[in-house]
Amino acid sequence: MKNSKDNPNGKQYDSRTNAGVTKFANWVVKRRWFIVIGAAMLAMTAGSGMQYLSFNNDYHIFFDAQNPTLLAFDALQDWMGDFVGISRIALESKPQYLEMLGIVESS
Repeated sequence: MKNSKDNPNGKQYDSRTNAGVTKFANWVVKRRWFIVIGAAMLAMTAGSGMQYLSFNNDYHIFFDAQNPTLLAFDALQDWMGDFVGISRIALESKPQYLEMLGIVESS
C-alpha cells in the first residue's frame, strides 16, 4: 500500500484510515456536550414507550385451542390445583409438610 506504515504489532495499517479516525475523535471531543445531551435525549425518547410494555403470562395466546401441548398443560394445571386443595385439607394438622411441599410458606 502506498500510505501504509508498520505499527508496533508488525501489522500494516492505512494512514488514511488513521487520519479519519483521528478527525472523528477530535470532532467528538469538541462537541462532547452536544453528544452527551443528544444521547440522553435519545435514551429518553426510546424509553418513553416503556409505559406501554406489558407481559401476559397466559399461555393460551401462543397456542391454538386444540394444541396437544396446551391441552396437556391445562390438564396438569387442573391436577395440581386438585392436589394442592386435597393436600391443604389432609395436612391441615401438619403445616410443616405443607411447607416442605411448597404449598405454604413459613411465617
